[in-house]
Amino acid sequence: MDRLHALLVCLGFVGGLLTALRPAFADAADAAGTRRFTLLVASTDGGRERARLRYPSKDTDALRRVLTELGGVSDGDVESLVDPDGATVEKRLLAIKAKAAVTPGRKQLFFYYSGHSDERGLLLFGSHLEYSRLRALITDIPVDVHIGILDSCAAGVFAQRKGGASVDPFLLQTAPSLSGHAFLTSTSEREAAQESGRLRGSFFTHALVTGLRGAADSDGDQRVTLQEAYRFAFDETLSRTEATLGGPQHATYDIQLVGRGDLVLTDLRSGSARLTIPEGVAGRLIVRDARGALAAEVSKPQAGAQLALSLSPGSYRVTLFEPARVRRGLVTLPPQGILLALSDLREVPLEVAVARGPSLDAYEQSEAAAPTEDDPIYRVLPGNAGIIPPWSVNAIEKSRPVINYFSLSLGFGRAARLYGAELGVLGAYVTEEVSGLQAASLFAVSGGRLRGAQTTFGVNVVRGDAFGGQFGLVNVSSADLIGLQASVVNYSGGDLRGLQLGGFNLARGGVYGLQAGAVTYASRMYGLQLGSVSLAGQVSGVQVGGINVASGRVRGVQLGVINVADDADIAIGLFSISKKHGAFVDLWMSDSAALNVSLRLPARYSYSILSFGVHPAGAGAGWQYGLGFGFHAPLSERLYGEIDDIVYGVQPGFQSLEMPSLLSVTRLTLGVRIARRFAVFGGMTFNMQWGFKDGEEPVRPGFDLGSASTPRPNWRMWPGFALGMTI
Repeated sequence: MDRLHALLVCLGFVGGLLTALRPAFADAADAAGTRRFTLLVASTDGGRERARLRYPSKDTDALRRVLTELGGVSDGDVESLVDPDGATVEKRLLAIKAKAAVTPGRKQLFFYYSGHSDERGLLLFGSHLEYSRLRALITDIPVDVHIGILDSCAAGVFAQRKGGASVDPFLLQTAPSLSGHAFLTSTSEREAAQESGRLRGSFFTHALVTGLRGAADSDGDQRVTLQEAYRFAFDETLSRTEATLGGPQHATYDIQLVGRGDLVLTDLRSGSARLTIPEGVAGRLIVRDARGALAAEVSKPQAGAQLALSLSPGSYRVTLFEPARVRRGLVTLPPQGILLALSDLREVPLEVAVARGPSLDAYEQSEAAAPTEDDPIYRVLPGNAGIIPPWSVNAIEKSRPVINYFSLSLGFGRAARLYGAELGVLGAYVTEEVSGLQAASLFAVSGGRLRGAQTTFGVNVVRGDAFGGQFGLVNVSSADLIGLQASVVNYSGGDLRGLQLGGFNLARGGVYGLQAGAVTYASRMYGLQLGSVSLAGQVSGVQVGGINVASGRVRGVQLGVINVADDADIAIGLFSISKKHGAFVDLWMSDSAALNVSLRLPARYSYSILSFGVHPAGAGAGWQYGLGFGFHAPLSERLYGEIDDIVYGVQPGFQSLEMPSLLSVTRLTLGVRIARRFAVFGGMTFNMQWGFKDGEEPVRPGFDLGSASTPRPNWRMWPGFALGMTI
C-alpha cells in the first residue's frame, strides 16, 4: 500500500509538472512551426525637395542578418527592395498574400521600411504610398500576426488608429495562440527620423538591431520579445537624439495582440556565438568588427544583470566608455562564445579637451587618429622590411597586432594597420585598415577600411569602406567606395560615389556619379551610365549605350539602339520597350497616305514609332515605311498633346522597287483617351520630301526648293493633316 501511495504521489507530481510546462512546450512548438514572411524596403530618394539618404539599404541589410540568424526567418521567405516605387511595394505585398493563402500552419508577416515619408505616407522613388493603403495591404494578408515597422519621418501617423490611442502592449490575455497586429514607428507624427554617419545607419534601426541581438533581453531568458525590443529601441533612440540638431525622436506603437504570452522576435540560443558582458562591467560598450564596422553599441548599468550579444564568430574591437576613462581591447569570439573580462581591456590614453571629461563623440573622433608609440593594444613599428611575413621586421612582435608607417617587402608583407606607404614586389596585405598607399605587382589587400590608394598590375581588394582610388587589372571593394575604380574589371559591393571606369563594371549598391565601360551594371544608378551594354535596377539620371536595360523605374533618359525598362520617363532609340506602358497600334490617315498603321512603343513622356503607309490611287499612289520618335505631354486625366517626327522611305507605285525618296512627317496632335486601350487624335503635319532622281514626282504638290542649276536633290515641303485612333 505504501508503494502504491508513493507511486500515485509521483504520478501526480509528474502530471502537475507537465501541466505547468505545457504553455512553454506550446510556445516552443509554435515558434518552431511559425513561418515568417518578411519584406524589407529601403528608399533613399524622397523627391527633389528632400535630401538623399545614405543608409537605408544598410538598415535593411542589418535587419535581414539578425532576422535570418536569430529570428527564425529562412532566406527564401525574406525579400529586400531598394528604391522601389509604390506600385512595386504593392505588387510584392500582394505576392506575399497569395503565397500565405496557400501556406498551412501558423504564419507571420514582418514588414520594415527605412526611408522618407510625410504625414500622408511613404515617399517611394517619386511616388506616394499612403499609410491607409499600406495598413490595408498588410492587414489583408492571411497570417496570424502582422508586424509593421517604419523608420521614417512623421511615421507616427501610421501607428494611429481611428480612436487615436494606442493599446497597451503589456496586457496579456489568455487564448490558444497570439494573433493581431503590431505596428512600430521610429518617430511621432511631427518628428524627423535621423541617420548617423558614425553608426552608418539610422538611430532607431541601429538600436532595434542591437536590442534584437540581445541588448534588449531584460529578463535574461535568452529570448527578445516584442515589448523588450520596443522598450530598448525607444530608450536608446531618445537618449541618442536628445542633443542632435534634428531633436529627440520618440518611437510610437499600435499593438493589438490577443493570446497567451508575448511575441518572441529573436531567440539568442540559436546564435552562432555570444559575447557575454558580466555584471561587473558598466558603461557604454562599443563593439566593432575586424573591418571597423559598428557591430553593437549599448549602455550597461553596473547594477544590471549580465548581458549577452549574439554575433558572428570572429575578431572584434571592444571599447568600454566609462565616466572617468576609456578601455579598449581586441577580442576573438569563438563559435561557442566567451565571457568578456575587464582584463581583456586596457586603458586608452586620450587627449580630448572637453568641459566635463571625455565625451563619446569626442572619443569616436580621436579613435580615427593613428595610434601612438605607447598604445597598449597595438605595437607600432615605424618601418618594416622583409621577404614574407615570418621573415620580416614585423615578426619580432609575437602577441600584439602591428602598425607600420612604411613597409618594403621583396615578397609580400603583412601588418594590422598601415599609416603611410607599403611597397611589395609580389603583394601587400593589411588585415585592418590602410591610410596611405599600397603598391604591389600581383595583389594588394586591405582587410578593413582604405583611405588612400591601391595600385597593382593584378588584383586590389578592400573589405571595408574605401576613400580614394583603386588601380589595377581587377579591383574589388566589398563595402562603400568614395573615389575612383579604374581597371579591366571593377566590383563594388556597396555604394560607389565617384567614378567606375573599365571594361566590365559591377556595382551591387548605388552608383552616384559616372560608370563607363563595355558592360556596366549598377543596382541603383544616380548619374550617367555609359556602356555598349548598360544594365541597372533603378535609374535616376541617364543611361547611354547600344543596349540599355533597367529592371525598375528610370527617372531620366535612356539613349540607345535598344532600350528596355519597367517604367521609363524618356527612352530614345530604334526600339524602346517600357513594360509598364506596353505597346499600342495607331490607325490613322494623312495627306501623304490614305491609310497608315503604326506600332507605338511608349515610355512615360516619349515614344518610338514604327509606321507603314499606303496611298492606293491617284498621282501619288505608292507606299511608305518609316521610323520615328515623339514626346507625349499629359494635359489632364484624359487629354494629351504630342509632337513627333517620322522619317519614311517612299516607294512610288506598286510595280517595282526603286530608289526611295525620303519623306519627313512632323505631326503636332491633340488626343483624347476614352479608355486605357482606346484614344482618338488629330492635328496638323509639316512635310518635307527629298527626291534623288531627276523629274521625280512629289508625294503631294508643294513648294519646290530646287533650282535649274541644282536639279538634284529636289526638296519640297507642304502642310498637311493627321487624324486617327490609338488602340
